[in-house]
Amino acid sequence: MEEHVPPAADPAGCADPSAQAGVVAEVAEALQLIRRTLAELDRLLVSLESARSTRPGETGTGSEPPPAESGRSAVRLTRQERRVLDLICAGKSNREISRALGIAEKTAKNHVYSIFRKLGVHSRLEAAFVWTGDRD
Repeated sequence: MEEHVPPAADPAGCADPSAQAGVVAEVAEALQLIRRTLAELDRLLVSLESARSTRPGETGTGSEPPPAESGRSAVRLTRQERRVLDLICAGKSNREISRALGIAEKTAKNHVYSIFRKLGVHSRLEAAFVWTGDRD
């Protein structure tokens, strides 16, 4: 049985330019849907993290965070700083942190600076070691 081989086509697999434009439009639409879905998932994740960090009986509206978790530095970080620090530990850049939390990149940078100051460290790696309890 002979396999059918289509004539030489462009990389999108469409020899007809109008068909190619349709494929490009569908891909662009699919990417937009993916971006919207990821943004919604990020918002839900932040909401879930916020709910988890609220102790029973708290409303979660106060500015004071719960005490530092065992094995972590005794400094008091805000909820947002803890979220940023978790993302630092995951190897995220300031830009990736800002996108994940829906904040400006400059705001993410300010959070990182504040975290370094509170932990008494000078690098992301040091901050990650302090936060995960791997530094002696």
